[in-house]
Amino acid sequence: MRLAERNLGAQRAALRSRIKAVEARLPIPVGGRVGRARGYATPAERYGKQVRLQVLKTRLHRVDRQLGLGRVPVVRGGKRLLGTRRRLAEAGLDEGRWRKRWEAKRLFLTADGEKDKHLGNETIRWHPGEQWLDLKLPAALGHLANRPRGRYRLSCPVEFSYRGDEAAAQAESGAIRYDITFDPAKDRWYLDASWKTPQAPAVPLQELREHPVLAVDLNLGHLAAWAVTADGNARGGPVTVPLMLAGLPRSQRDGRVRAAISTLIRVARQHGCHAIAVENLDFGDARDQGRERAGRRPSRGRRGRRFRRAVAGLPTARW
Repeated sequence: MRLAERNLGAQRAALRSRIKAVEARLPIPVGGRVGRARGYATPAERYGKQVRLQVLKTRLHRVDRQLGLGRVPVVRGGKRLLGTRRRLAEAGLDEGRWRKRWEAKRLFLTADGEKDKHLGNETIRWHPGEQWLDLKLPAALGHLANRPRGRYRLSCPVEFSYRGDEAAAQAESGAIRYDITFDPAKDRWYLDASWKTPQAPAVPLQELREHPVLAVDLNLGHLAAWAVTADGNARGGPVTVPLMLAGLPRSQRDGRVRAAISTLIRVARQHGCHAIAVENLDFGDARDQGRERAGRRPSRGRRGRRFRRAVAGLPTARW
């Protein structure tokens, strides 16, 4: 819900920015200029923008009403999977397989951790040594409990194949969150654990400048990095890290971003760098204004679509 509310807030900011850009250009005569602002090139383009302005205002009114009522659209299971229902043949699915995926996306258990509770969680508990998992059942399901105090323990052993020692240490010492999900393709249940790590005190910037720094340049499809010494000279040669994210699902995009970050950290350690400086590309205005922007940045036609696609492909927020 919080994520959906933030997305609606970002959508409202983008709509307001686009409406402002259109309204600033409409009063200017066709082909004219007032200061740095230019009018639209042709009467047909100007009329098209008048129509688009009404569409944008309608969308903004709808978003404002949703935020005012506190009702945000949330599709448990994902809008993309919901849209796949109308094109099963294109997705290579039949109705039965789609239904299994849909139900699996909506079938999950989540419990936030509590540091003062036994094993770091009151609702879902995992014992690292004995490898059992039990759950606190709601009152309506209390008759199904097989353990005291309304708890149900699974009959199968539960273990973590990756970073299990860290999960065990966290369960013994602090709060830990668990997510139980089902994968219909593999017909298996999965347990995920997550927790907050203590934040280390920030090192003063002046101290970091006394040591080499890895400078990273964000580009479409790759990262360019070079180690720079304290006096501004380059150390070693340039490093190119491929980062192709176009057309990939979110899980693969996140995985490739993490792999690129790991590569940069490894390069920084090889050159004795104490910090990594990433180019600050702020495309917030470009994303908000979309194709309403006028100026040197392409906004219309094939060049405009190519530019917006390139901006959307750069994971600046992740960095």
